[in-house]
Amino acid sequence: MSPSSEAVHTSRRISAATLLIVVAMLISAAVVFSARETIRPQPAAAESHKRVHGTHGKGYVIDGQWIGTWHTQDGTGFCIEFDKDHPDSTGAGQLGGRVPGMSTEDSERVKYVANHYGRTNSKVDGAAAAIFVWKTQDTRRFNSYYAKLLKTKKVSKAIRDRVAEIAAEAANHGPYKLTMTMGSGVVGQSDAGVVTVRTQKGKAVSRRAVVLTARSNGTLVRQDKTTDAKGRLAFSVKVTGTGAVRVDAKLVSPAPGGVLMTRPSAGHQRLVLAGKTMESASSTVSTQRSVNGPALSSACAADCAGAAPVTVSASNPCGAAVLREIVYVDGRALKSGEVDVTACRSVEKSFTIADGSVVTTRYCYLNTAKNCSGTPVANPGSLTAVCPALPAYRFSATCPCGADRAITYEVQSPAGSRRNYTVTLTVTAGNGSKWSRSMGLGNGWQALPTASLGKGSTATLTVTVLGKTKILDSVTEAA
Repeated sequence: MSPSSEAVHTSRRISAATLLIVVAMLISAAVVFSARETIRPQPAAAESHKRVHGTHGKGYVIDGQWIGTWHTQDGTGFCIEFDKDHPDSTGAGQLGGRVPGMSTEDSERVKYVANHYGRTNSKVDGAAAAIFVWKTQDTRRFNSYYAKLLKTKKVSKAIRDRVAEIAAEAANHGPYKLTMTMGSGVVGQSDAGVVTVRTQKGKAVSRRAVVLTARSNGTLVRQDKTTDAKGRLAFSVKVTGTGAVRVDAKLVSPAPGGVLMTRPSAGHQRLVLAGKTMESASSTVSTQRSVNGPALSSACAADCAGAAPVTVSASNPCGAAVLREIVYVDGRALKSGEVDVTACRSVEKSFTIADGSVVTTRYCYLNTAKNCSGTPVANPGSLTAVCPALPAYRFSATCPCGADRAITYEVQSPAGSRRNYTVTLTVTAGNGSKWSRSMGLGNGWQALPTASLGKGSTATLTVTVLGKTKILDSVTEAA
C-alpha cells in the first residue's frame, strides 16, 4: 500500500528540518573555530613552516603555538606583529627609525631586547623576550590570547618571571654611565670598592655585568656577578704594591640601535633581528694610602763621644704584609739598619749614629723570601743626630818660685767632627777681676795665650758648640 500524500509531505518536512539543524550546527562550529583562530598565531606544526624562510630558534611550543626566537638566513630575532600570519621573509635591512606601530621609547626597548636576547641560548629567555615584544606592541588580539594562556596556566612561572625581569631591564636600556669609589690600604690589605651603573638620566641599572681590571699595585680578589637593585657592583682588590692602586671598569652591552627588519610578503609578520651594534661605558678609580713614617728620636744627656742613640719606632696595621723600615744615614743604607714589623705590631729599635748625620728612612713590604717586594719608598721627614764630642786638651804650668804661675792650655778639635768649636780660657783673680781669651778650633793642637795664675785665682777652660757651653777644666791656685 502506497503512503498517503499527507504522510509524504510530513516526511519531507522532517527531513528539511533535520537538514537545517545540521547546517546550523556546522555554521556554529565554524564560527567557534574561526573565533578561536582569530586569537591564535600560525600553528607550530612542521607543515606550517613550508612557506617560512627560517626555523625556530630558542623557546617553547605553548598551547600549540611557537613562542620564542626565529632564525633566518639574515639573523635571529622576534616577531613583532601578532595580528598577522607567520613570518615570511626573503631578506632584511637596517632598521633606522622606530619599530612599526611602536613609540620611540618602546622601539628603543624592543631593539635592546632584540639585540640582547635575539641570539640567546636559553629557551626561557627566548620565550620571555618574545612575549615582551608582543606585549610591548600592545594589540587586543595578543592581549586576549596571552590572558587566556595565563588563565589556563599554560605559561610557566619561570617564563612569567623573566618577562617581568626583561621588561625592567629594557626600561633601563643604554647608553650608560659608570662611577666608582674605592678605599685605600697598605700592601697586604684589601681595598673595598663599588662601581655604580646608571642611565644617562641617572636611574640605577640592575643586572648588568661589569668587567673589572686591576691595572696597577693590586689584584682583583672578588666581585659581584651583576649590579644589584641600586645599580651597584661591589668588588675587592688586594694591595700588592706601594704605589697607587688603579682599577678600571667597563660595561659592554648590546645597543638599542643596529637591529635588522625582515621584508615579509603581504599579511605576514616582520621579524626584528639582532644586530651587531654594541655600546660601552667605562670608569677608573685610583687610590693610595701612604704608610705612616716611623718616629725618629734621639737624646744625648752626656758626652757620648760624638755618636747619638737614635730610636726608630714603627707600627704596622692589621692585615698588612710584613713592613720593613730601612734606616739611611746621609743617604746611604745603614748596615743592619732594618726594622721589620709584622701586622698588628709596633716595634722600637735603637742605632748609634754619628753626630751631625742626617737620618732618613724608607719602607717596603716583604715577600715570602723576606726580601723587599719592590723598590723601597722614602718616608717623609728626617732627623739630624746631635751629640758633638768634646775636644781634647792639654794643661801645662811653670813653677811659681814665689811669683804667679804661667799656665798654658792646648786644645784639639774632635777628629772628623763637622761642628764649629770655640774654646775660652777665663782667669778670675782673688779680687774678682777677670781676664779671658777665646779662639775657634781648626785642625790639630792649638794653644791658647799663656795666662798668669796668682794666689787665690781660678782658671776655667770652656768650649762652646751648637750654642751650648761646657766646662772642660778648672784650676785654682791656693791663696
